Formats: sequence, C-alpha cells, structure tokens
Amino acid sequence: MPSPVAGRISIDGRQVGEGQEWKIEDVAPGAEHTLRVEADGYLAYEEKVTLEAGATLPVPVLLKPAS
Repeated sequence: MPSPVAGRISIDGRQVGEGQEWKIEDVAPGAEHTLRVEADGYLAYEEKVTLEAGATLPVPVLLKPAS
C-alpha cells in the first residue's frame, strides 16, 4: 500500500496549500477550476473540478512515482 505524500496544491495556477488535506477558499463557486497536486519525485496530478459555495468536495489523489 502506498505511503501518504504531502503535496503542493494549486487552483488555477495559484498555490493554495501544502499537505495531505486542505481547504480551498477565494475561488468562484459554480465555475470550473484546475486542481493540481505536485510533490518532489512524483508525477503531477491535474483535474478539472467545480466547487460549490460552502460545499466539501473530497478529491482522492494517488501520485505516481516519477520514473
């Protein structure tokens, strides 16, 4: 089983956090945003997400080791 990795999290190119869990604020609700997670030694993960005001959106991410 893979070990948890603390990643750098960005929304629309703006870093919003670092770690395994984070809360994203100050983004337009109801619009599509680009979520990106990066960590040293791993391939970056990117996904389009739509965030709703006041909602919780779990996004499980499994970073793959860089070859």
